[in-house]
Amino acid sequence: MPEDTNFIVAANHNSWIDSPILGASLFYKIKKKMYFLAASRKWSWLGTLPISKKDKGKILEKALKLLDKGNLICLFPEGKSNPKKTLLDGKTGAARLALWSKKLVIPVGIKGTEITGNLKSFLSFWMFWRQILVRIGKPLDFNEFFDQEINKEILQKVTYKIMGSIAELCDKKMPVHNP
Repeated sequence: MPEDTNFIVAANHNSWIDSPILGASLFYKIKKKMYFLAASRKWSWLGTLPISKKDKGKILEKALKLLDKGNLICLFPEGKSNPKKTLLDGKTGAARLALWSKKLVIPVGIKGTEITGNLKSFLSFWMFWRQILVRIGKPLDFNEFFDQEINKEILQKVTYKIMGSIAELCDKKMPVHNP
């Protein structure tokens, strides 16, 4: 994990319990303020930035300002929980932030939280015999795209690279129809 700069963390998203697991794992390694982009407000005490369905772009602007101030941004490019063995198509938010901010992306794979249902997930969180593995990958640098105009093709390439790294770390397959 880079110690001299802030960065963007992109992880797979098996269940709602991934946010506190990821937050605890990262905070153990680096003692910096983290903000999570999330569709839900349930983890607001962790620094969640809720995504408005009406204006999704505003959250990226806010995240960019927080990155500029030296904070970390954590997000789940799948966009929602997915306990299946194949990742969902990645959304382009991580790619946009990386290209706008010129920051590294740290891919993370989470295993052991693939449980459906809020109650089951909550109970499994307190079952200490359940092994949960958080793998932190090598930083991804997208400086080859920094001097180019950001377009759909570049966003897809960057997103695909991020999702490919996450897939390796969490031992999931990539979606078939990704580029």
